[in-house]
Amino acid sequence: MNREIYNIINPVAGGGKKVYAERIAAQIGGKVYYTVDENDIERFVINQLSKNPYTHFVIYGGDGSVNCCVNGIMKSGHSKTACFTAFSLGSGNDFLTYMNEEYLIDKDCEDGVLLDVIKADDRYSINILNTGFDCTVVSETARLRKKHNLLGGKLSYTIGVLTTLFKKRTFHSDMIITYTDNSVEKVSGDYLLLAVCNCQYYGGGYKAAPVACPDDGVLDLIYVNNIPRLKLLSILMVYKTGSHIIKETLKDKSVETVDKFKGILTYRRCRSVEYDTAGELCYDGEIYKAGRVKAEIERKVIRYMPMDLKSERVKAKEKATANPAMSL
Repeated sequence: MNREIYNIINPVAGGGKKVYAERIAAQIGGKVYYTVDENDIERFVINQLSKNPYTHFVIYGGDGSVNCCVNGIMKSGHSKTACFTAFSLGSGNDFLTYMNEEYLIDKDCEDGVLLDVIKADDRYSINILNTGFDCTVVSETARLRKKHNLLGGKLSYTIGVLTTLFKKRTFHSDMIITYTDNSVEKVSGDYLLLAVCNCQYYGGGYKAAPVACPDDGVLDLIYVNNIPRLKLLSILMVYKTGSHIIKETLKDKSVETVDKFKGILTYRRCRSVEYDTAGELCYDGEIYKAGRVKAEIERKVIRYMPMDLKSERVKAKEKATANPAMSL
């Protein structure tokens, strides 16, 4: 197996991020590719995999950069041979926060880990796919970051939530939920938000799906009814900490909510869901126009390769010792 490494770096990343990425890349080794625009990662990944299906991509960025890499790998048709690693250098790093601080803690990662992805409208999400209120928050957050470039990720998202409250809108959706036993449930109503989750966090640390796991072959579906602004504010921090459900009630198809969320939030666990969006879909923080979609799980189809930089340095030193012509 010719596992070629490509470090993908944004050459205009500010705040010292480019220099930091280059330092890590030097430790890891392999080639460096500097992106030319925001859509370049997906294009480059597809093109590179057509040459070497075993390429290992190292992404320096946030959830959006990871999403572009994942889509490139999945669309290339070489997801079974390629792999990727990511380092948190973006404004939103929810996928990596969960992977590094929770999911990978007790995993044997020598050969990487195989993860599920969500497919909807011929595009993929590895973290969370959402529409409605929180999708609007992402748009507002991006606007705030652009206008006030000193705003950090979590701060700008919080302000985005507050400003979105003033133009709070609901959307109608007719849902068809298919469970893992092939049973079907039809649900219809006006909703504030709808999130289809593979991992647990989004929005800079909101633990929307506290029992989600990216290798269990299940989607964690959350939908929230329309509620008054003050009521929404009063439960927002509970939602952020993941305290809105009772984990002990986890079943194949659902999880019960705490009393404060009964009649407000519904938590289902399914294989797929077809639904009407609010006009836009947010794939791991990347927003696209969308109408009616079907989101479905594809199980263990992409390989994530964690990297311990200390281990990489040790390996490099051992190679250098064995071959004095090499240098770290």
